[in-house]
Formats: sequence, C-alpha cells, structure tokens
Amino acid sequence: MRLQVPPPGQDGVAPGTLPDAASEDLMKKAATKRTVRKKQSPRPPSPRRRKVCSLKEALSYHNEKVLRRFLDIYAIPEEEARELFQETKKWLWLCARSLEEKGPRLAVQTSLLMVDEMWHTFMQYTLDYQRYCLDRFGTFIHHLPANSDDKLKERQRYEANPERFVKRYQAALKRQYAFVYDELGEETLLKWYQEYPKRYSLEFLERHRIPATQGMHPPQPEAHPAQGTPSVAA
Repeated sequence: MRLQVPPPGQDGVAPGTLPDAASEDLMKKAATKRTVRKKQSPRPPSPRRRKVCSLKEALSYHNEKVLRRFLDIYAIPEEEARELFQETKKWLWLCARSLEEKGPRLAVQTSLLMVDEMWHTFMQYTLDYQRYCLDRFGTFIHHLPANSDDKLKERQRYEANPERFVKRYQAALKRQYAFVYDELGEETLLKWYQEYPKRYSLEFLERHRIPATQGMHPPQPEAHPAQGTPSVAA
C-alpha cells in the first residue's frame, strides 16, 4: 500500500516531512511487514549434501511441470516423455558422480540430443532445477553448450592433425562409455548409444517439434523471480 502524500501547502506540512508520530507509525508497519515476509519464506535453506545421493533417490524425483512443458514442445506420447525425464535424471546423476569421483569429462553426443532437450526444459524451471541439484548432489550441474567459436576451434584442430584429433576423440569417447557402463550398467549404455541414435535423429526432432505459432496451448505467464530468492540476469 502506497502512502498518498498531498501536494505541498495543502496539509500544513513542509514538503518531504511527516509528523513524528506518523513517521514512527509508518516505520513500525514497514518493520512488521518485513518480519511477516521473512517468516513466510517458501522454504528454509537445507544443508548442502556432502555426497551424491543414490541413483534410486535421484530417479525418485517427480515434476509434472517439466513433463507438461516438454509435451508442449514435442509431439510425442506422454510415456515416452516420462522415460526421457528418467534418462535425463540418470545423466545428471552421472555428471555429479563424475565430479565426485574425478571421473572423465562428460559430453552430450548426437545420440543424446533428446535427453539434452529434456535437460533444457528442466533448467527452465530454475528454482526446481537448483533444488534438485543441491538437495541430491550437493552441487549445481552446469550446462556448457558449444558455441560457433568452439566448433570452429574443433574444426581447426581437426584440420591441423586429423589423425591425432580422431585418436583423442575416440579415447575420450571410450572413457565416457566405460564410466556409463560402470555407473549405470550395460542396459543404459546400449540404450543411449545404440537405441537412441536410431530413435532420435535430427530429423525426428524437427518433425516432432511443435511450432511456437501453432496456438494449441494457452499463452505462458510472464516469468518472475521467485519470492525469497535473488533474481539472476540471464
């Protein structure tokens, strides 16, 4: 509620001043409001986890908002979207395990494009994503996509010495395959690197992506910083 101050000369009070009693009353009300807001904090900060949770705990997380949003973007069956969300949580857990165990640096290959798309969708719900990472992994799993400069540098490295580039790439890929196998098992390894490349090609993504102008879904509300958390400029 705003204080309506009459124009100077109409209230007998000099511009920019208030009677002591009125000023004291306003300060008390403001202090009371701040106290109430502090008590109504949406969630107290939880202590940071020291170790990465079990895979079972990582997969037990549910978020219907993420699924609904993904289905607004891609025309696929709901059951398929739920599977992709499970695989995305596996990937995030794997990244956390790699950080914890000083494992290989992991990268999303073309075969995991659809998992990467689900990851993008999850990250749009910034507060939910932050809580998921910190509550289960004790650290924030960052997303570091390659830009045009990165791709140009890779191209230049390849052209400078194709044989060495291919050897290094294959060695990094083998380390990642081995880590996936050790942490998630053979079934996940085969799903990610044999089944998904056939199922989720670039053509599949383009064919099943719902155009933003299709108008099948209600307009999304404007995004605002959540109460009790600092706003961050993207």
